[in-house]
Amino acid sequence: MEYQLQYLNENILHLCYNVSIMGTVELKNVISQYIENTSDDSVLLKVKALFELYLKKESEVEVPKVFHKLIERGLEDSKAGRIRSHKDVMVDVKKRYNIAG
Repeated sequence: MEYQLQYLNENILHLCYNVSIMGTVELKNVISQYIENTSDDSVLLKVKALFELYLKKESEVEVPKVFHKLIERGLEDSKAGRIRSHKDVMVDVKKRYNIAG
């Protein structure tokens, strides 16, 4: 059994495994063992949230109305010529926050 845990950042733990060595059944067993052996509710809540997020169908994800309004506003600004290039914006950001480069 060859697998390792890697932290992608402080909030994301990634389980890496070699598919040719560890099959689905074995992977399920490893994950089940981790769940069975933990008493940390925060870990269990994260696992639960991960599965709920994975199982949620894309059609069930509701985009807030404010995002639709902001997109419409951006498209209207673009049609009216009220736009700035990414390059110009980045120049302003670097000046404002004193970023070299």
